[in-house]
Amino acid sequence: MNDKVDYYGGVQVNKYTIQPGNLDPGNGNSILPVDLAQENSYVFSGYGNLNWLLGERFKFSAGLRFNHFVFVGPYTQAFFDDITGEIVGSTFFEKGAGVKTYNNLEPRLGLNFKIGEVTSLKASYARLNQYLQNVYNSTTPLPTSRWKTSDPNIVPQSSDAYGFGIYTGVADNTIELGLEGYYRTSDNNLTYKPGANFFLQEYLERDIVQAEGKAYGVELSFRKPKGKFNGWFNYTWSRSLLKSENEKLADRINNNDWFASDFDRPHVFNGTVNFEGDPYNTWSFNFTAQTGRPYTVANSVFKIEDLDVPIFLERNNAGLRPYHRLDFSWKVSYGKNPNRKWKGDWIFTIYNVYGRKNPYNVYYTQRQGAEDGNIFLNSPPGSYELSVLNSPLLALTYNFVFD
Repeated sequence: MNDKVDYYGGVQVNKYTIQPGNLDPGNGNSILPVDLAQENSYVFSGYGNLNWLLGERFKFSAGLRFNHFVFVGPYTQAFFDDITGEIVGSTFFEKGAGVKTYNNLEPRLGLNFKIGEVTSLKASYARLNQYLQNVYNSTTPLPTSRWKTSDPNIVPQSSDAYGFGIYTGVADNTIELGLEGYYRTSDNNLTYKPGANFFLQEYLERDIVQAEGKAYGVELSFRKPKGKFNGWFNYTWSRSLLKSENEKLADRINNNDWFASDFDRPHVFNGTVNFEGDPYNTWSFNFTAQTGRPYTVANSVFKIEDLDVPIFLERNNAGLRPYHRLDFSWKVSYGKNPNRKWKGDWIFTIYNVYGRKNPYNVYYTQRQGAEDGNIFLNSPPGSYELSVLNSPLLALTYNFVFD
């Protein structure tokens, strides 16, 4: 290692333990108890990275990581009929027995080239593998999700990400500007099948598919790190899409066309402004605004025993109202008191200053008479918007640091 080259390496071991859940009906006679088996897995990794400074303007970085994933028992592996989906057999693995392994390499590259004194170009590439995923279902009033590790039926999610950016300083380098774009492709993204109910399901693989994904976007950033007035702003335009590739018609999502993922929010703006009046007082304003999260609108309604039931044929075919919120904080700092061995500060915070009722989800349920909007006979189910925080929220915090 010298002034132009440095490197590092290491090993890492991660253990994943998932408790999928259980259901205790208590004294109920019509509900069967459920106790899903715990899932256990390990990831053994070795990695290395090299940074190389080529001249005064060019910096090169390269790294490689090797992952060895092991899914272990106790575990019951079920085998299903390809047509009916019914269980045709199973194999039980004892505690600690190896069930399934995956080996993957994760290379990464980074380039940084300086143009003049205040401008630089950056480019990057990284391949990642994810062995623990969260599958969402947002058609319920409170969106549900469930963690799932890779196993013999669910292969790890993999992605390739590319990035390119330009950064510069203006006004004697007191203001930093950046423009960065990215493109990412991914495989084996977990999502649920049409009409699936994966809540407390023993064999989750029957209710999910692994979809192809892509995400891309561009971010514009502005940063002023110094001065009594300082802060930063950034605006991002991006898309996040998924696409199933199922031959069976019943398992296709949006007929195997691209559709918005649960994280698709094309427009996102974040900003922070700080005013440091004196060494003891700092006032901060934080504002965020973004496109509403995608959700699924019912395509039709059918009647079952005098109940109107919504039919969902498409996934994430609409969006919630835009989300925006303003937060304020006042930080009062105290210098070190000779009689104390620490220094501290008080922070008074107001979240959601103007009481925005940001929607958390939209769901459907049967209307309950005229007072609930059912002014016409045979009205369809009503759609209702759920908000979690609809008023300002105050907080007072004291932080201290020992010298």
